[in-house]
Amino acid sequence: MDKTIVLLKPDAVALGIQPELEEALTSLGLHCMLKGVLLQLTKDLILTWRDWDHYDDWFWEHVDFMTSSPVEIWLVCGENAIDKVISVKLALRQKYAKSKVMNVLHCPDNKDEANREINIFLNRGS
Repeated sequence: MDKTIVLLKPDAVALGIQPELEEALTSLGLHCMLKGVLLQLTKDLILTWRDWDHYDDWFWEHVDFMTSSPVEIWLVCGENAIDKVISVKLALRQKYAKSKVMNVLHCPDNKDEANREINIFLNRGS
């Protein structure tokens, strides 16, 4: 069984898409082990999380947006959870995204990233 993390970005929290997200995940046989954890990101936490090759205008727009209000963190598990969560992310982005930065959800692309991000956001690096 796989597990992964989902970050509902500030726009998703403001839009209140949590019920739609949960329905999409459970319809794919996934289980939300943890949801509703609000976390106010800081610039330092984003720098730990994201491995940026260079800091361009898009990066700073991302930092400003992600620190503008709390994100909501979910821990999701199930068979092929990573791929299934990515498919949900893409569908919800298509429906709600306003820009490259304001695109409602983040989730890791693979198991190593999922484990790393779970450690960063839920275990706080321990």
